[in-house]
Formats: sequence, structure tokens, C-alpha cells
Amino acid sequence: MSRVGPSWRTWIRLFLLGLTLSASARAACPQQPPPAATADFQGFKGRIFEKDGKTMPYRLFVPTGYDPGKAYPLVLYLHHAGLVGTDNCIQLTEEAGSGGYGGVFVHDATDMDKKKFATQAKYPHFLVAPQATNSSYGFGGGVEGSATGAEHPTRALVYGILDALSTEFNIDARRRYVTGISMGCYGTWDMIERRPDYFAGASPQSCRGDPDKDLLSKLVDAPIWSMCGTADSYFAGAQAMADAMTAVGAKKFVFTPFQDVGHSIHNLGYDYPGFIDWMFAQSLPAPAVDPSVGGAGGAAGGAGAPSGGAAAAGAAAGGTSSGGSAIGGAASGGVAGTVTVITPPAGTGTAGTGSAAPTTTTDDSSCAFASPARPLRSAWTALGWGLALLSVARRRRRTSGAR
Repeated sequence: MSRVGPSWRTWIRLFLLGLTLSASARAACPQQPPPAATADFQGFKGRIFEKDGKTMPYRLFVPTGYDPGKAYPLVLYLHHAGLVGTDNCIQLTEEAGSGGYGGVFVHDATDMDKKKFATQAKYPHFLVAPQATNSSYGFGGGVEGSATGAEHPTRALVYGILDALSTEFNIDARRRYVTGISMGCYGTWDMIERRPDYFAGASPQSCRGDPDKDLLSKLVDAPIWSMCGTADSYFAGAQAMADAMTAVGAKKFVFTPFQDVGHSIHNLGYDYPGFIDWMFAQSLPAPAVDPSVGGAGGAAGGAGAPSGGAAAAGAAAGGTSSGGSAIGGAASGGVAGTVTVITPPAGTGTAGTGSAAPTTTTDDSSCAFASPARPLRSAWTALGWGLALLSVARRRRRTSGAR
């Protein structure tokens, strides 16, 4: 009796081939072949940093009309897991240089009055977007205890990039910021928990962090704005971080839950009205000046300029003359231990657009390890490819048999 249909070995081969094809269908550089990793692209310089035999590609935006005699803020942008690789392109085209996600840093942003403005014109700054080469917690962090364990191997490369840029350009050490989505959010929490005095402000979006209260207690005065969709599988973790910040008495922590929004919050976070004004209003305290040292008055006067600029930025965002943004009263010196929660009004949709409220989604595609939903979808995708290939094979067999 002859066998009818494909054997189990055929099904396995088709399934594995489907997995390969579904993996290859992930985000890709829109320009094919991609530009060289060190070539300028979409206004960003392409570079590869090397240290101790390891490398990390990154994209760098240099503010137009850069003046070496002026100190500039710097934003470190960490991408999500779906953009890992070595092409030094997709972390730019999909996020940091796009019209959504982190694209607001080089394009337009929205102020507190929901009016658009050119971000670089208002806040000229450097934007650094490194590319992780694998999705295994590519920038570190992400689980309980991670911030007290061994530092992620990529961390030396990331800080190496920042150190090199500070040598090459005039970077304001008091106005460095870090932010990231999903896997990049992991890295954001991990970096500020390990080095609480390095960044002037941080915005971890769509993730959990390490709720170690001993570490978080060092971030009591750190301006941090966390955002996450309530339908995200990570929302419980994001809420736990907010609760932990409340427990340690955080004064400048803001948490924004987007109702019925899943993992992919897109530009709801970065283009939230007033967010960019809030970020660039933050500045680390000026170094203490020894009054016994000559010229202290001049040093103090010079140090006052950046904080004065921050105060102006805070006022522009509806803040106070103290330099704190009015966004989430805590950021302008609110009551200790009270975490400000900003809940977007229903029906506002994308920040500043007045569009319909976003539909519910639990898309965790930007995290290769986000939830059971992703591997399940991958399996169905692979099965779909397998069935399609099987259909083609059967069609060919019938055609050849008819000849």
C-alpha cells in the first residue's frame, strides 16, 4: 500500500524551513543593499567602535552648525530586540531616525500646548544610537537581580562610545540623557541603577527593571519618566518599578500608563505633549566649588548658565523658574515619596493629533523574549510557510505527472 501525503520527516523539514523564512522576514534596512556601516545615512554618521577586540556599530547625529566652543546635550537611544544586527541601519530607519519612536529627537516633537516644534532647532543636541549585535538582553538588565549581577558585555562598548564622543566633541557632562524601548528600556533601567549620577534624565519605555530598593534609593532625586501600555505583558513589571520608586521616596519619578495599549506604544511616549521639553529641562547639579580657591565666582557664574537654560526649558514646558517641568508635579520638586502618575485622557490617541484612541494590542514583536505570544506567532508563521511550500510542491508534482 502506497503512502498518502508527506512523511513526518517532510513536515519537520518544511517547519524548519518556515522558521528560517519567518526569521528572515524581520525588519530590514529600507535601502538594499544597505549603506556601508561607516557611511553617512539620513543625516547620521555611521561608525564602528572597537575595544578589546569587540565591536559595536552606532549611528551619530551631530547638531547642525556644531560649535566646538559650546557644550551640547547628548541623548543615548537604545533600540528594541527586533533591530539587532550589524548593518548599522535598522536601528536608525526603524527608530532613532524615523518618524516614530525615537525619531522625535531629530524631527518634530509636541509641546504642552500640543503644538509641534523642530526638536533640533529648539534643543540642538547629539543623538547616539548604538546597535546591539544579538537579542540576548542586548543592552543588559531586564530581570530581578540583573542590576546587581555581572554587567552586560556590551556595557563597556556603550560607555566607550560615550567617552570617545566626549573627547571628540564638546559634550555637556551635566546634560546626558538615556532612553529606550523594550530591550532598550531594560538597558536604560540597568544603566541608571548602576550609575545613578551619570545621566541627567532617563525614560525607560515598555519594560520592567530590577526593583532592588537599595539601588533605587540612589535614584530618589533622579528625573525619570517611565511609560508603558496597560495591555503590555510587561505592564505588571513597569507598575512594580513605579511602586518600588514610591517606596524609596522618589521625588522626580513620573509614570504614564497608556490604557489598553500593548507593547508597541510607537510615538505615544516620545511625542507625548511636553515630553521633550521635560527631558531637556533636566540637568545634573553643578560641581561643588571650593570658596578658598581663586576664581570661584567665575566658576560659579559659568556653572549657573546651564541651570538657567534648564529653568527656561522648564518654564516653556509649563514648569517653574526653578528649572523643573510642571509635568507630573514631582519633577518640579513634588512631595517626597509621591510618584506622579500621568494618565492620558481617553480618546486622545497619538499625542497631539486628536485622533481616535489606539486600539487594544498585545504586540510584543519588539522583544524576542517578551512573552509566549511571540514564539507562538513564530510557530504559526513557520507552519504557514510550510503549508505554502507543501502546496507548491504538490502542484508541481501534479503538473509533472500530467506531462
